[in-house]
Amino acid sequence: MLKLSSHVLFALILSLAAMFLPSSVRAQTIPGTTIPTTVTQFTVTNTTGSPVGLAITLGTNGIVGCNATFAPNNATPGIEVLDTLGNFQTGTVLMGNPSIQGFTLNASTTYNIVNTTPDGGGNFINCLDSVNVSFAPLPILSQLAAASCPNGTFPNGVSLGEVTLNIPTSGGESVDISCVNGSNSILNMTITAPSGGVPPANLWSYDVSHTIPAGTSFSNENSWVLTHPANGGAGCDDNCQQTVGGVTSDRPLVFPFGCTQCNEFPNNGNNTGQPCGPAPIGQFCAAKNGLPPNHGCQANRSPNSNPNPTQTYGGTIAIAYVGPAVPPANCPGSSSGGGGKHTPAQLPKCITIPKKPITAKQLQEYYALKFRLLQELQRNHAGPGFYNRIYLPTPCPPGMMM
Repeated sequence: MLKLSSHVLFALILSLAAMFLPSSVRAQTIPGTTIPTTVTQFTVTNTTGSPVGLAITLGTNGIVGCNATFAPNNATPGIEVLDTLGNFQTGTVLMGNPSIQGFTLNASTTYNIVNTTPDGGGNFINCLDSVNVSFAPLPILSQLAAASCPNGTFPNGVSLGEVTLNIPTSGGESVDISCVNGSNSILNMTITAPSGGVPPANLWSYDVSHTIPAGTSFSNENSWVLTHPANGGAGCDDNCQQTVGGVTSDRPLVFPFGCTQCNEFPNNGNNTGQPCGPAPIGQFCAAKNGLPPNHGCQANRSPNSNPNPTQTYGGTIAIAYVGPAVPPANCPGSSSGGGGKHTPAQLPKCITIPKKPITAKQLQEYYALKFRLLQELQRNHAGPGFYNRIYLPTPCPPGMMM
């Protein structure tokens, strides 16, 4: 006779009990809310090993069901920040603006940003209208709210994750990573399309002709912007384009610095394209990348014809904080940026010269160092020729080698 452990038996009982629960009870909701998981969900994650400050700014367009106020507790409708268990997180008002609140996002932690305000029909649709998130070290988080452009605290500006989700009216959804006002953090945005629904949601589209198939994911991240005064007022932007598999294109989902009209360098006459002051601190992207203007920098999705707003969209938008955006000391001489001093970035990677015979541990340390160099190149989205433009200190200090 088969003998089951108490833990397995308990799990089996729970599973059987769940099978006979009414469908209304079994219906899945976002933890801590009555919002159905059939809506588009928005999460933020800190992938680093240290806490980081999270600033959330709300839009104020006033669409019904898109409450533009933070809920003071989990009993009052509004924008809430919840952990994965559904626990309410209390924020701090930043810069005296109740529409901007700061939170502590601990290491390897995920928060779900939700809206518990019902729409005009009493449905919980999780509408997030023009919400953006940004990240900074906790001691200077309060200054992030006022840093709409490069300043003394953020010399290369601030990067934002922007979402408009579950809109009950016309217009649909849109998401992007914005480096329009600079870049202080590397953010990875992952769009996961729902696998079904009745009827199924329309597909996310990006770069004019690309779509994200149902049940699959697409992700990309921004890079650095260099506007430091050491460059004599000029600068460069690694968000203008990217090279993947030898193919150069725009950087999907990412708005480059100063480019409020996506993929148009410079912006047309209807938009100055210089939100952060007059030239030369305006734009650093020197040429178009071949796509039509206003395409390539964000992903969009239209609602389907289903009148039930809880089934109109679906899936998830996940923004992960990867770490600080660290530009090179000077603008590298590459086609991905314009202006500035085209001096190759210096990467001092000297190690102590091992005594003969070389031990296995010393050899391991040497190759570990080489591996970290490759990681740094990858993190900065280096193109195929970037490695050849790096120069190392010559010579290394006495007693050291590369």
